[in-house]
Amino acid sequence: MPLSGRSVSSMVFPRFSNPTTGADSTVVLRAYDCKPRHIDGVGTFSGGFWHTTKPYTQHGLKIVSTTSPAAEAASGDAHALGFAPEIDVPTRYMQRTRDYYLALGYGNPYRWAQFGEVPFTAVSKPLSEACVGLVTTAAHFDPAFGDQGPGAAYNAGAKFYTPYATATDSVPDLRISHLGYDRKHTRADDQRSYFPLERLREANEAGRIGTLASRFYGAPTNRSQRVTMETDAPQILEWMREDGVDVAILGAN
Repeated sequence: MPLSGRSVSSMVFPRFSNPTTGADSTVVLRAYDCKPRHIDGVGTFSGGFWHTTKPYTQHGLKIVSTTSPAAEAASGDAHALGFAPEIDVPTRYMQRTRDYYLALGYGNPYRWAQFGEVPFTAVSKPLSEACVGLVTTAAHFDPAFGDQGPGAAYNAGAKFYTPYATATDSVPDLRISHLGYDRKHTRADDQRSYFPLERLREANEAGRIGTLASRFYGAPTNRSQRVTMETDAPQILEWMREDGVDVAILGAN
């Protein structure tokens, strides 16, 4: 929605149904001193409450009224945790995930762990001298878990739930049927497109990287932020430190 000029105008957005309670909410925003800019998703209701105060204030907007004060408090709690505004996303596929979890009967929508500030560590040495590790969410193929081949339908039975570490001296058979990806335009029939171990070997031989870690690491795609942050990630970090890894490539599938 383009907003321009310095005139004051009110914008009343239609009522949105709360997927948790079934109640409706209306948000009223007022634009003031707006420079020409474009704001996507203004007035979008998601996750059972509005996420508007911070991003809209930054864009020259302020909330005049809302029918859900408790929702604003919940939004403030999320901000206190350091989460980025929910409007700060490239697409709205996250809303589909929240709706899916609500439809499954969970008591609250799925909350993505999106942080406003992300730790950054500068590389301490040239890449040509660094030990590079590879982290993947792909799973080792096991025929006992059903169809996992190219073009296979989503197969939750092929998931793994604990991290693994496997030697990089040979190329394993890894599959991604347990993951959600675009099956209409992608068949996953080329493992190198989602697991670049062979390319890292070539980079090592060409001197572009110092060494390739002796193991690569499997990260489970559990739908638990707590398990990922408190159990899986620390285990993988411990393995990488044992292997002397300087730089990690996260091959999320």
